Amino acid sequence: MRLRIMLVPRLRNRVVLVLFFLISQIQTLNCYAYDFTMDSGVAVTAGGGAGYDVAKNSLPEKIGNYIAIALSLMGVIFLCLAIYGGFLWMTARGEESKAEEAQKIIRNGVIGIIVILAAYSVTMFVSNLMLK
Repeated sequence: MRLRIMLVPRLRNRVVLVLFFLISQIQTLNCYAYDFTMDSGVAVTAGGGAGYDVAKNSLPEKIGNYIAIALSLMGVIFLCLAIYGGFLWMTARGEESKAEEAQKIIRNGVIGIIVILAAYSVTMFVSNLMLK
């Protein structure tokens, strides 16, 4: 009976964490919308006549976009780790081992976010230099 009582909160915490992650990813579904204006020629004639650059993305632009998407997703993962560590710390109830484990998770999450932000800024800087 005691084992069953201990497994229920752990399972509930994992389910909540997975649901939070899945719900946070729903907003990225609109990134794959189809652009009908490029196939119809409206963008080329109207946009080109107005002086806008209507060329399709080049290979460096596409690679830069994919890298930015990957770095953004990794940033979300590290943010979830920091939130999970904060939740563990709040629910430690004075147990030093749990509090230290939570602090370790938060520390690693913050270091991960710093590394991701640095990589993202370097990627944006290099891609902007390549496109000019």
